[in-house]
Amino acid sequence: MTVIWLMAIRSLAPTRSASNMLVFCYVLQLCSNYALRRSDKLTSILRVVCLYVLLLMGAFLLPTLLCGVTEILTTPNYLVSLPQFLLQWPFFAFYNYTIAAKLILIPTYTLELQVSWLFILLVLLELMWSGITLLIVEQILVGGVKWLRRPFVFTGVSNISQKQIGLLGLLLLAFLGVLYQRVSDGLLVLVMSKGILVLQMLGLFLFLPIGIIVVTVRSSWFQNLESPREQGRGKKEEGRRDKI
Repeated sequence: MTVIWLMAIRSLAPTRSASNMLVFCYVLQLCSNYALRRSDKLTSILRVVCLYVLLLMGAFLLPTLLCGVTEILTTPNYLVSLPQFLLQWPFFAFYNYTIAAKLILIPTYTLELQVSWLFILLVLLELMWSGITLLIVEQILVGGVKWLRRPFVFTGVSNISQKQIGLLGLLLLAFLGVLYQRVSDGLLVLVMSKGILVLQMLGLFLFLPIGIIVVTVRSSWFQNLESPREQGRGKKEEGRRDKI
């Protein structure tokens, strides 16, 4: 990577091609170091990664399809191009997120090549401790999945004191006063007209995919797909215990 960077600085190589090679070398370094660290469970990890990638793609593809339902109903000829769209959408999404990640690591790569300090720190971190970057990412993702799968427990509802109820009432009165003032000014109608559209977009493109991901991750069938071997081992152990 150092050789590629020096060649780009001295105009011995095109800056755009050099930036692509730098990102490719860094990704190759990440994957190879992680594969060496987790060689014993690499197959199962790849299977789980593919499973979650499909889940993310399906969750964020659904809002896009819902936006085009009205057009499909009015012009059914669009159904002919739907398979092409379903095939092209993952590549478009991958390209867009790749460009965004590249801009974070290498902000300038057209007229000159300028790497960010984050990219330098990540490369040095990977050189000092091989595989540490993806291992940290793995721990964060595993912890997030475990947190999503925790049972919902509502605590502290019965421990509300009278002071807290009074404070809540005062805040509610203050909110109603501000709301009445905005209604009299005519600003609430303007905010509501724009706010409803914003809420629709947030609900469709943010909360709906997040809800699909949370429900799917917490479902038992998805957990069975995620770890079929462990489920099979558990059933075998239960069968042995029953026989004993």
